[in-house]
Amino acid sequence: WERSQFDNCLYFLRDADKSLVGILGAHVDDTITGGQGALYQQAIEKLKERFPYRKWRVGSGEFCGIQYDQDPESFEIKYHQKTYADNLRPISLSRSRMSDKQAPATEKEISALRAINGAANWLASQTRPDLCVQTSFSQQAFPSPTVWDLMQANQLVHRAKQYSHVTITVRDIPWNEIGICFHSDAAFANAKAHATQAGYILGFVGPELTQNMPTKWSPFCWKSYRLPRVVSSTLGGESQSFST
Repeated sequence: WERSQFDNCLYFLRDADKSLVGILGAHVDDTITGGQGALYQQAIEKLKERFPYRKWRVGSGEFCGIQYDQDPESFEIKYHQKTYADNLRPISLSRSRMSDKQAPATEKEISALRAINGAANWLASQTRPDLCVQTSFSQQAFPSPTVWDLMQANQLVHRAKQYSHVTITVRDIPWNEIGICFHSDAAFANAKAHATQAGYILGFVGPELTQNMPTKWSPFCWKSYRLPRVVSSTLGGESQSFST
């Protein structure tokens, strides 16, 4: 296995012709791998001999709290964090507490908000791009969150649980035909202090897109964030988002 130049936890297996036959990801004591061919199978057997795996699942399994399932016919992979999302808990707020939305959050409430933000950030960055904006806004509530911010965080928890079944699908695109499609956008002065929220998403696509034809599309990287500079128009926000 050769370690990736871009990620120390990612490894590639190549044959004598330098063709890719296997890939492996590692996180502490967790491993995920895929590949095919005799060389790959030999490498897997050596791996099992070296490390005493308690569980070894094929076709479906969990990695870093994310459930992966591969279709044996289409080879498409779906992954989600339904169980993780279902276990999120909102911040306890009484009706009288919610009546004063501008009241500062207590130390206990701030601690609960940090917990929600941490959990939501993990969800949003791994499998739930639909939570990115709410998660970013909730993080921007610091250093002085209010009751209104706590209520917004509870809305975030509600959405995470309401759509906990959402999955990401990795389409089967031949390795030598993969292209990258980039999308970016921005609103205008919709964040605190007249700041502007922006976002982007990247997806793997097939060669059909270069011919202006429909193609398979698999998202693999996304983010929602506050632009570093205040802009004077929507176009200014969109331009800054794209250049960033």
